[in-house]
Amino acid sequence: MRKMMVIGLLLLVPLAERAGRFSLEVDSGDAYNIPTWLRIMQVNEDPIRVESARHEDKPLRAGRISFEVNGGDAYNIPTWLRIMQVNEDPISVKSARYEDKPFYEAPYYNWRIGYWSGNRGWEVELVHHKLYLTNPPDEVQHFEVSHGYNLITINRAWERDNWVGRVGLGVVLGHPESEIRGQKLDWANSYPDGFYVGGPTGQLSLSRRIFLGHYVFINLEGKMTASYAALPVANGTAYVPNLALHGLFGLGVMMGN
Repeated sequence: MRKMMVIGLLLLVPLAERAGRFSLEVDSGDAYNIPTWLRIMQVNEDPIRVESARHEDKPLRAGRISFEVNGGDAYNIPTWLRIMQVNEDPISVKSARYEDKPFYEAPYYNWRIGYWSGNRGWEVELVHHKLYLTNPPDEVQHFEVSHGYNLITINRAWERDNWVGRVGLGVVLGHPESEIRGQKLDWANSYPDGFYVGGPTGQLSLSRRIFLGHYVFINLEGKMTASYAALPVANGTAYVPNLALHGLFGLGVMMGN
């Protein structure tokens, strides 16, 4: 019955507005409910009566905003690597091994901003991941994606008792530097400053929030990422998949109700 009434009102709105004699407004607010009696009747049961029933209104609350900054490190699971150059045989590494070097040059870091409604949230996240190839073949003098094998994702997150699980999908934004067969990559031709959108990435993570008051919290997190990127080398392309296990530690703030 209620659905039929709502549908009927919606059908009447354009007709009444066209006639110039009706307007429909939608507002938000709050209300104080004056105590009244309440009576509940059930079959074969005595009536239940509350002489002065008090009700809360609980208006829709604004969402909460979270912001986190983390440091950490990652273990890169060995994966294949393939390098293709014009007029050259392909270079294949069946089990490419990478170091992360979290405190060398540009450090490993992570930031994340989220919008929460209840115990569910949407997040935007960046992981500044890094790859330094440690077992290059003879043709490869140097290969790294060190100013960022950056993982940029949009996450769906769920929180319970200060535990947060999340799933994220996004893209790899890579900054490769290499020397293959004596040919160095000249990334100055790319804008801005040698960054390339390489391919897709995904993540699963579980974190623990330890609050230091009402707003500020410590974040402890374990994360698994799976990524694939096609990144340029001199006169060619490197195909660089990556599987990594990440450990993160940092601070966050939660603002709002």
